Amino acid sequence: WSGLKKRFPGSHFSILQPLDDPDYPWLGMLFGLPINSIWYWCCDQVMVQRVLAAKSVKVGQQGCVFAAWFKLLPMFIMVLPGLIAMALYPEEVSKDTNVAYAVLVTRLMPDGLRGPMVAVMLSSFMASLASSFNSCSTVFTMDVYLRLRPDVAEADLVQKGRIFTLGLAAASLCWLPVIEASPERQLFLYIQKMQMIWTAPISAVFLATCISDRVSGRAAWCTVAIAIPVGLIFWVFNTVIPEESGVKFLRDMNYLYFSELHFLLSV
Repeated sequence: WSGLKKRFPGSHFSILQPLDDPDYPWLGMLFGLPINSIWYWCCDQVMVQRVLAAKSVKVGQQGCVFAAWFKLLPMFIMVLPGLIAMALYPEEVSKDTNVAYAVLVTRLMPDGLRGPMVAVMLSSFMASLASSFNSCSTVFTMDVYLRLRPDVAEADLVQKGRIFTLGLAAASLCWLPVIEASPERQLFLYIQKMQMIWTAPISAVFLATCISDRVSGRAAWCTVAIAIPVGLIFWVFNTVIPEESGVKFLRDMNYLYFSELHFLLSV
């Protein structure tokens, strides 16, 4: 630990960065990132589907608390290994920070453990993708297709869900070149910025319905229908369009600050 502190500046060990930090300003971390977290933990189908499958409300609440404690571990199993990788292999990691964990596995793990570790990493990727595809298929079949054809047989519903999953997987593969061509170097930031398209309006609707029972379905739909296109416009100008041909104000605006403004607009 002392070696890492000697190698890196103090800012690498602090969550609260200056207001002009390009990625994680402290004001955005305190107020902008929680908006994304509310959507992820309370509204994302990947998470909510598991809670709804609990046998009782108490069991679902216990599962949420148990999972929340596990969220303390990424600081030690993701962030700290990233610092170690940058200290040991600065040339490789500085070129592409997304390969930090893979560099540690291939360089430090012995031959007998390297293969199982790679298998564990691939298994976690596959499990995460399977969970996401399953959740998307559930949303499509139950909230879209079943509403259009309420008398459809269960076998046909399963088949349509599988077809939708295959199409979604194909679309995901086609999107990989878009991610590769993005000016954003960190995959985590790319994901966070894309999620900002919809996190603020959905979080606003969720919190409003928790606070008051006077929120109508029409108001919720209007909020989502107006705010999501605004988020899409910001994402296009901030992430997709090259800097020299985009709007400088939107290009330079931090995504966490935009999340705060987006949330206020949704409210």
